[in-house]
Amino acid sequence: DGTPALSCSAIIMSAFVNEYGKVYFVDMGVIRTVDQAGLVQTLAGQPRNYGIGANPISARYSKIAFFNVSGDDVYVTNKLENQIVKFSFTGGQLTHVAGNGSVGYPIHDSVATASKLPGCSWGMPCGFQMDAANNRLYYMANLGKLSYIDIATGKWFIENYTIQDTSARISFLGQNANGLIAYLPSHGGTTSKVTLRLIDQNALSNTILYGKDQQLAGNSTSLCSGVVGTDCTIAETLSEEVQTQIKYDSVLDSWLLAYRARKTINLIPNLGGTVTPYTTTVNDYNAYEFRRVAANEYVYYCGTNGNIYKRDVIAGTETTLVLPSTTIKCAGHALEYNGTRNSLIFIYIQNGLYGIAEYKNP
Repeated sequence: DGTPALSCSAIIMSAFVNEYGKVYFVDMGVIRTVDQAGLVQTLAGQPRNYGIGANPISARYSKIAFFNVSGDDVYVTNKLENQIVKFSFTGGQLTHVAGNGSVGYPIHDSVATASKLPGCSWGMPCGFQMDAANNRLYYMANLGKLSYIDIATGKWFIENYTIQDTSARISFLGQNANGLIAYLPSHGGTTSKVTLRLIDQNALSNTILYGKDQQLAGNSTSLCSGVVGTDCTIAETLSEEVQTQIKYDSVLDSWLLAYRARKTINLIPNLGGTVTPYTTTVNDYNAYEFRRVAANEYVYYCGTNGNIYKRDVIAGTETTLVLPSTTIKCAGHALEYNGTRNSLIFIYIQNGLYGIAEYKNP
């Protein structure tokens, strides 16, 4: 509200001009008009990015696809509004981190809150990763480039380093001491090149863990087991690709590779090597988390049916975590266990609205 009409970022779904030349339009579910001063004013409805600068509990999210926890802070993608926001477990206001609502690529040294954010495509989850040691938020920006937001300055930094060819969109899905794990799909007409890579963000180098660095015809995913990860192929199709958070287990020194909608979780060594089976869930899932407690190993996952399950990997059994209402369903592509709070942080949807919730003592 109060923004000059020619400077306002809007997605106009319909418009009407009355007999006096007054313009009314629907902008992402909100009815607005342009006043005599040429400023946009809201007449009805609440914007789906409402709540910035206020209590996070009162905020609205259009669609949450991904989040990342860093210390006491939770970073969240407000997908349809093309924004990243932040709130803290310790309280305070909802903070605007990045995105001006428009789709596009930011430029080096631009202010993150005033810059565009690239939209998600090819089934990608808008994956990003907080690098707490360097206070950076790594997010796909320029095609093929390693890009991040410096949280201290609030500005974009585009490294002069191309990870893959410039048709690749990078989705950051995890991290360990060796670097960032990233998913890179690349279109090539009727062929595709998709890889999962470990990126050393300090040395500006990368290692392919999974997938082939060459154009491949078709979209079939190989559920590899017993072969080297670089001999496997990854599909770009939404139902098959590896596109949820990637978890690291320090005991096995391996990454857990999740195959959405296939119930399969495999292991691949930290720096690459032979893929081996880990466990198979009873239900299809959109997101998962791994937790090791002494000699016990657990996988929590958000099923495609909206339920949250806890799988005892060693016993091979599963239980359903009971939510406070049957109208609350888990959603999105991220799930995180927080050891400090002893809780499972998850995306939920209820009555068409999205939010972030936690399940205590899972």
